[in-house]
Amino acid sequence: MNAAAGSTTLDAGWRRAAVFVWFAAAFALTIKPFLWHIDSFRDTGIAYRFIQLFPLLLIAGALIFLRLRRDNLWRVEPLLFLFLLLFALLREPLGSFAVLWTLAAAYSLGRLVTKPLNLEPRDAPVAVVAGFGVLILVFTALGKAGLWYRPLMAGLLVVLTIPASFSGRMP
Repeated sequence: MNAAAGSTTLDAGWRRAAVFVWFAAAFALTIKPFLWHIDSFRDTGIAYRFIQLFPLLLIAGALIFLRLRRDNLWRVEPLLFLFLLLFALLREPLGSFAVLWTLAAAYSLGRLVTKPLNLEPRDAPVAVVAGFGVLILVFTALGKAGLWYRPLMAGLLVVLTIPASFSGRMP
């Protein structure tokens, strides 16, 4: 039994030595890039200060929006949305059409994916998020396969959107 206990102690010693060698090699290989990154952030300009303040500005803006929304902003939100949609359509009609078409395809695909959950119509955002999740996976796979072409993407969106509009799955 002593021989077995001795070999366990020997194995633990080799493991410690291997871990130490690994840490030493990792430190030696990464210390220069690490120090370079530290030096690059010492000279902060206005852009870095804005990046540091951006989360605080975002939180403050969200709190102001929620306060205004609680008062009466929720009544004019549809008008704000229509104004932004009209602005986008006038500024970039083709891009706006592509975004709206992708949104409709994501909703259609999401309704198909979440059909077993028996979601209510008010749960449409859940369907859209689920659809976007599946679309991201499909688009990533097509991109990795080298098949990222406009006709293929348009065909995929047609396959997802047109049948759904005739089947009554879209409100």
